[in-house]
Amino acid sequence: MLRPVILVLTLSLALPALAESWYGYVYSPIGKRDPFRSYTLPTDRPSPPPWCGELCRYALSELRLVAIIWGTAKPRALLETPDGRGHIVTRRQPVGRYGGRVAQIGKRGVVIAEEYRDGLGRKVVTRTRVPLWTKEATAAH
Repeated sequence: MLRPVILVLTLSLALPALAESWYGYVYSPIGKRDPFRSYTLPTDRPSPPPWCGELCRYALSELRLVAIIWGTAKPRALLETPDGRGHIVTRRQPVGRYGGRVAQIGKRGVVIAEEYRDGLGRKVVTRTRVPLWTKEATAAH
């Protein structure tokens, strides 16, 4: 009565080795990415929520950092939109078109962190530094 069970176990262990000797290679999907998943999947960048405000309608490259109040318990910065309107921001405030948040306010600029998922589903954090805008820097470009 034990012989069929032993025979099945022996065959199940011997089949991969038999297939490898017959075909030369046996594909094992363990630890590999899905071959049918596209590399060009759109990144899962969140759209700004409706309560986000006017700063979420612009890309970070369109915003100018005009003034900074730092060295206090609650540092603040003044960001200017392309139409000339100024907005005061603090840490953790949403900024930018892709769900970014103000991560740090320092004496030379503001760091904005944007979180999204890449094509493979991994969480990616992009930190963008917005430097303090000066007339001399604009004239040099």
